Amino acid sequence: VATGSRGGAMAAIIPCLFMIFLNKEVDNRKKIGLLFFIIVLFYIVYITFLKDVIDAGVLARLSPEGFLLSNGTGRYEIWGNALRGGNTFSAKDILIGFGGGTFPYWYEKYYGSQIASHNTFLGLLFETGLLGLACIVFMYIRIIRRSMKNNNIFALSLIFGLIIGATSMDIMSKKYYWGALVLALMIKA
Repeated sequence: VATGSRGGAMAAIIPCLFMIFLNKEVDNRKKIGLLFFIIVLFYIVYITFLKDVIDAGVLARLSPEGFLLSNGTGRYEIWGNALRGGNTFSAKDILIGFGGGTFPYWYEKYYGSQIASHNTFLGLLFETGLLGLACIVFMYIRIIRRSMKNNNIFALSLIFGLIIGATSMDIMSKKYYWGALVLALMIKA
């Protein structure tokens, strides 16, 4: 939250909501009460501490208007350019990719600036090709299926948080990504 990462905020908040609303042991009135409590607590913490500590620009990015008016802060253009650049790829490039960490260099070659993909799945597609992306997607599907079969809300929430974060950030090189992924893999119901 302190960095203004909206994708990170959503990746943290949505799994918590998953855990609250998918928990069959808690009735709906308690779920709504808990959600109301969390919202009130957030505003108390915000009013008491955060508004004076966190930069106003960062808080503006996290406001509802900041979400709606941001236009992806350039992400949509990056993603569109990357997907349109596909006519420069060989069959080998599509199948096995260009290698780890190459997206910024590829982007610079065709669009003039080194920039991250801001999407883990797009980055994986470029760097590891369809084979590497398929391996990660298969792993996610396997974790989701096992978590649903075992009714493991915590593991399911973890993996959905990772997927949400992965859609707007390059998280493959982040320790928290691998820690949460290993935890989701290890959890048994």
